[in-house]
Amino acid sequence: MFVCRRLRLLVHIPISLPHARYARRNSLATLRAQITSSTRLGQVEPIAPAFDQLSVEELRSKLYGNPTSAENSREVSNSYAELRRRDRGLVADLQSATYSRVMRAAYMSKCYELANELATDVLEVYRGEEHQRAAVIQGLFMVQSLHPTGDFPLLPRLTILKMFRAFGPPQTGENIAIIKYLVRLIGSDSTPEPENMELMELICTHVVFHLSPCQAPTDAQSLGYRPPPIVSTSFNFVHQLLPYSPPLALNVFQVLVDNGYVIPNANDSTSSSINDFNTIIYSTLIKSSLRWGWKTSTHKLFVGLMNQENTPHNVKFDLAIEMVHSLLDTPNAADVRACGWLIRKAHRVGEVPKGLFRQFYSYAFQLNLGMEAEILYSFSREKDVLQKYHYPPPDGPVLTWLLEYFATDGRKVHLVRQLAEEVVEDNLSLPPQSRARFIAVTASRGHSRLARELWERYSVGIDRHVVVGDPALMIRMTSLFYNLATRLDLFIERSQKGEPSRPQLFDESKRREQLADMYSFLDIVMAEYRKYHEPLKYAPHQMLTSLARACFIVGKFAEGFQMFRYLLDRKEVPDLHDVNVALTAMAEQHPRSAAKLINQMSKKGLQPDAVSYGTVIHYALLRKDMTLASDMAAHMKGLKDKQLSLKSLAMLIRAITPNDPKEDFVDQRERLSSILQLLKTMTDTNFIPSPQVGRDLVSASLRARGPVLAYNFWKLLLKDSTEWDDGRQQTLRQSIADMVLKDHGRGLLSRYETRDMLGKLKLLNRASSSQIK
Repeated sequence: MFVCRRLRLLVHIPISLPHARYARRNSLATLRAQITSSTRLGQVEPIAPAFDQLSVEELRSKLYGNPTSAENSREVSNSYAELRRRDRGLVADLQSATYSRVMRAAYMSKCYELANELATDVLEVYRGEEHQRAAVIQGLFMVQSLHPTGDFPLLPRLTILKMFRAFGPPQTGENIAIIKYLVRLIGSDSTPEPENMELMELICTHVVFHLSPCQAPTDAQSLGYRPPPIVSTSFNFVHQLLPYSPPLALNVFQVLVDNGYVIPNANDSTSSSINDFNTIIYSTLIKSSLRWGWKTSTHKLFVGLMNQENTPHNVKFDLAIEMVHSLLDTPNAADVRACGWLIRKAHRVGEVPKGLFRQFYSYAFQLNLGMEAEILYSFSREKDVLQKYHYPPPDGPVLTWLLEYFATDGRKVHLVRQLAEEVVEDNLSLPPQSRARFIAVTASRGHSRLARELWERYSVGIDRHVVVGDPALMIRMTSLFYNLATRLDLFIERSQKGEPSRPQLFDESKRREQLADMYSFLDIVMAEYRKYHEPLKYAPHQMLTSLARACFIVGKFAEGFQMFRYLLDRKEVPDLHDVNVALTAMAEQHPRSAAKLINQMSKKGLQPDAVSYGTVIHYALLRKDMTLASDMAAHMKGLKDKQLSLKSLAMLIRAITPNDPKEDFVDQRERLSSILQLLKTMTDTNFIPSPQVGRDLVSASLRARGPVLAYNFWKLLLKDSTEWDDGRQQTLRQSIADMVLKDHGRGLLSRYETRDMLGKLKLLNRASSSQIK
């Protein structure tokens, strides 16, 4: 009671709203008297010809259809619209369920104008008694409250006000869902318009009527008690009323206090030195809402408090922290999202307890809310935040989970580095089961220094085996550091051949030390892995194939094949992916040796796939070994999965098609000639690449100044599917013809060759013929 006595000094308290407001209105009676059953809607066109032909009985019968789909919803809506077009009296005496059915159909078929017309019909021409009209209106409100768009009503606000006026005074047994819906309605548009203010007053009377009989039990009886729905609706209603009608809000709040739904002395810590009406109300409702476990309502109330300019910052901060503690008690996804928002808001006022950050990350991990964790982590690492406080990152397995989430999106790679740096520089502990994965993800994003420091840190000690013996990590580290070493070696070689652009930046001895260090670290990673899994002949299958892959990556072919021999001796077949890795490394140096390996694979029962053959074809073409490329292409045609083979071949051709403008034209034409010869050997039309590949090859030939090559690709790959009137294809053919004529002008093509090509291109006309000598 102390709360309300203080609040009554701040606002004027009106007397209770009388029920006389709901007396029969003369205006409504007069309006009804002026409307007869013959009142029509003017000369309105029929809804649809089919409905215009139906009798009244047929139209009425369609109103009883159940609107479960858009199609029959339109049928119900159109039937009602056609009836009222003919005579509004035809829709003046329907059953309550029928009006509700039509309203539901209007919403489902998005006939929102019809929904408003139906409500108007019930208000103006309905022939039943007033209590029957109230029942109809209740049904219409129920339809709106249950509809997905219920929070954003599509009936005009004035129509809703008229409906609620006609609804009558509050009564026992009234459906509380309607009151709850109307309270939500107020929240969606709380502008101080006259109809809104009157609607608030009407709703307030109903809320107080239904709330007054409810009484919270004493402490001894409150265990397991849950307030009725009208109580939570009342909390929300006070929140909606406060900005526009503090007296009405205090009326409802007073009943909540009197009936025990507001925590006694909940406001003592915040209101003792505060004289702001809204702050006291909000802070009291927030704490009481937390008591009842209404997390969603509490969040809405806090948003309202945050919008109060007169509320002291310390009050907002204390309530935010209290809310976070409450929300993180067995939270769901919505609770975690709300906590992230609250923590960010609270930081503006003071330092958020560090334990809440770790709690938040832990629950985000459990609920797999990566985006929420990212938002809070990014916020905590902003420059202006770090200038005030240093909030902790996640810990335990959550660290690796968050790092993996960052690594899945190229836009978040900077966060991978930032989080990994924190682990390295702050010496954060990674749980043994997460160490290998954390280091592997760090390495996968190219952060070699961080990955190496972590590997060296955790490659010693009692749990070292989880790092040095992990196959995925070993391969990732091997690949990263071998590529870095190869690039550095190439850089040193190029710098020795010519003058560096900035000599002061190139210290050969230092670079060679770095190179030696990289190779030394590579040897350590592979040696530690090998040592842990010895004796290798008895090592598990995956451990051997992983070591074989690493050996092939660094060029240790003999050692890699020894791993395969161990498997074959045990009658185990190596993994095809690992074999293809070996093929790639071998084909780059010796394509024919790689082809022999494919033959050996087949004899051992391991069927090569399109990738196997495509790899050898690729390097054979680069070495201009057409015999080998054709032989591999013939084998590829024999694969069972023709579609995959075709796709792989098309990708291969696209990959080796010249597209580097710096490459010499002669080299480009030689590569294109090799591709053309390969394609000509493939007589099976099922292996002809797609038109897009054909267009790419034609374009590449034109860029390489090879009009004859371009023509031959067009003839082989595009001619049979040419649409001669297509503008894009005409442009391509014209480009070929123009370059053919230029080569003819230079004496590179004979008159016969030129006329033949232009004729096939269907571009041999008077203009082109005049250029042929």
